[in-house]
Amino acid sequence: MTGQLLLAEILVQDLNDLAGARLTIERLVGQPGRAPTEIASALTQLADWHLKYGQDTEAARATLTRITEMFPNTPMSLHAAERIAHLSGTERRIRAAAAPQTVQLHPGAQNIGLMDDSAALVPAEPDSGQLAGNTCANWSSIRSTARRERNWR
Repeated sequence: MTGQLLLAEILVQDLNDLAGARLTIERLVGQPGRAPTEIASALTQLADWHLKYGQDTEAARATLTRITEMFPNTPMSLHAAERIAHLSGTERRIRAAAAPQTVQLHPGAQNIGLMDDSAALVPAEPDSGQLAGNTCANWSSIRSTARRERNWR
């Protein structure tokens, strides 16, 4: 088993061949006489690779579901079911990483090295009332987001 898993690991990590690694794991799973823990471990590893290298939550979900179907009412099935339950959070992180948010920058002072006086570069004192209002608005937004996430689960 170790040799086949090592081959699959080399394929996916070093050669960027997820399809080859999946095929190697499928061959391992199809071999007669394999212990259920070995099969579940190999399929769990494949699910991890689908997430890490393929960023494919559906393929990971299908692989983990296969464990629950092959070995119902076992600790391996329970572990796979727990992993499936947590895939939605992983899916959100993958989407967030794929579409990063942009930050608007305002133009700053031009020709700083040619200025006679640097007083124009000192930022103005913030209005304490405006600052307090922004802080309250930010906390309100954080609380409502936390409430939505709590209700969503």
